[in-house]
Parts: sequence; C-alpha cells; structure tokens
Amino acid sequence: MKELNAAAILAGGRSTRMGFDKQELTFNGEPLMARLIRTMRQDFDAVVVVTARPELYQDLAVETVSDIYPGKGPLAGIHAALRFTEAEYVYVTACDMPNYDARMTALLRAVIAEHEPDACVVRQGKWFEFFHAAYGRAALPLLETILEGDIPSIGTFLRDISTYYIPEQDVRAISPGWELFRNLNTPGDHNEYLISAVK
Repeated sequence: MKELNAAAILAGGRSTRMGFDKQELTFNGEPLMARLIRTMRQDFDAVVVVTARPELYQDLAVETVSDIYPGKGPLAGIHAALRFTEAEYVYVTACDMPNYDARMTALLRAVIAEHEPDACVVRQGKWFEFFHAAYGRAALPLLETILEGDIPSIGTFLRDISTYYIPEQDVRAISPGWELFRNLNTPGDHNEYLISAVK
C-alpha cells in the first residue's frame, strides 16, 4: 500500500507584503518554522524544507533542498520535495501557514489508502487549496513537462492527472473557520495570529 510518510514545507516566494522573508517569522521568540517542523515530525518519517536559504535551518537539524526549476512557484517546490524524498506521497504546506492539524493528515491518508490518486487536494466552492495537500510520485513525469514550459499552472497540472478533491464539508469538520489554510502575508496578519494563538 502506498503511504503518505513525508512532508515538505515550501519556503519560497517574495514576501513583498510582509516586508521581510517570511521564513524568519517568529512565535514567542522562536522561529515559526522551528515550531512547525517540530510539530510535523510527530506525524511523518521525513520532513524537508524547500528553500533557497538553507543557512536558516542549520540549527534545526532538518533536511533542506532547493528548487530544481527555480522561479516557477509552488509546483517547483512540490517537484523538488518529491525528487528529494523519493516518497510515494508528500504532504505539502508553506512557511507562512502556521496551523497544522494531524487530523488533516489522517484524512489524506484515508483517501490515499482507498483511491491512490496522483494528488489529493481540498476543494472550496469552485476553488481548490493546493497546500495541506498530498502529491504522488506518479505525477512526476507530467510535473516536469509542465515545469519545463514557460508558465507552469497548478490548475492545469491537477486537471491532467488523477486528482481527488476532498469536499469542503469534510475539512470544515476539522477546521470550521478554515484556520488550517490561514496565511501570514502581512505584518498585520502576523500580529493577529500572535494574538489569537495565545487566547
């Protein structure tokens, strides 16, 4: 049976609205990434960070890998994670998404065990969430073809492989307010998160 036993935290992006690299966000004086890595290690055999700044993680004893197709967004990060870990499936989140929930991992594992899709993502209305999702090794050939093109599209990628879309209501049972998909894009977002996390 194919397993979801590796996770990747994508730490790319320009962080223009934050004003500084979001990889350096903190929570109570601790790097937010350290907290996220520590939490996710409880559920995965391997956790990797996809980053162009591996020096930030020297004290965290975590594996880092860089994009093989730099500058091509989250698809490049997903590709690097699958290539590096050699896992059948990789759980993917981002460095500016501080909320992880083991119940989401359990839901993804259940879907993979039953359906073995090439990817498993959450649908919200007519949209989908490409983080807190699982991507399978079987999709690598198409992924590389897309990344070698000019404008890689994650929507095109998901349409052209076997993608299982988890219904929104199934995820609302885990995250009623959609906190799981919260992004910290601005200093205001960061401050609001710090306040809400200590309540």
